[in-house]
Amino acid sequence: MESLVRLLVLGSAGSYPAPASACSSYLLQHDGYQLLIDAGNGSMSNLYNFTTPANLDAVFLSHPHIDHLADFVGIYHYRKYVSVSKERLKVFAGSKTLGLLESLVGSEMYDIVDATVLDNEARFEAGPFVASVAKMAHPVQTFGLRVESGGKVFAYSADTGPCASLEALSEEADFLLCESTWVEDSDSHPKDLHMTVSQAVSAARNANAKKLVITHVAYPNSPFVALARAREIGELPVEHAFELEEHSI
Repeated sequence: MESLVRLLVLGSAGSYPAPASACSSYLLQHDGYQLLIDAGNGSMSNLYNFTTPANLDAVFLSHPHIDHLADFVGIYHYRKYVSVSKERLKVFAGSKTLGLLESLVGSEMYDIVDATVLDNEARFEAGPFVASVAKMAHPVQTFGLRVESGGKVFAYSADTGPCASLEALSEEADFLLCESTWVEDSDSHPKDLHMTVSQAVSAARNANAKKLVITHVAYPNSPFVALARAREIGELPVEHAFELEEHSI
């Protein structure tokens, strides 16, 4: 019997923590391997519901915004002072993200971190996961993620406006985790920053994704309203990444 590829939601609030949700962070598991995807504000507390920082095998950080990486600093300090290990933690991130982390904790970070610098269309392997990245439409260097494992395909938008690279990255994905910062469409939304619910649905349909899971809804927008809106227009299975939920890919 094949083991399941699972996604555990540690935080899904957009841009800043919501009253009942930490910021973006997700734990992808397969065959005992644990890949942390982003580490937004407040998410480390939720990590302890499933594992500890000592048991993480690798981390992917999509971009250098605090709502996606703040709690990596805590994870770093835990690995440095609590669970001292001879094996460094694998971290996959762009040069801008790694530069910000180094400014926060110092160059001694690399005593604990085994960093792989990502660039556009980079590919990497982490345990059972075969991954690739693509540049997203966001003001800073930002990478979306595609992961293949166990015959399943998981895709993650990170933060982005609508773009062809997201649809290519998500092509035929079994599970697309896609940001939906805004519930309603509006001409006032800045270009190349974030997506609305309808834009996330369109991206999933255009990519022929089998399932859409929306995330990064920014308070005071309601994730429940966002989910209802997505299901209204979706024409494919749609869920929301509620905190502490487990999803099978």
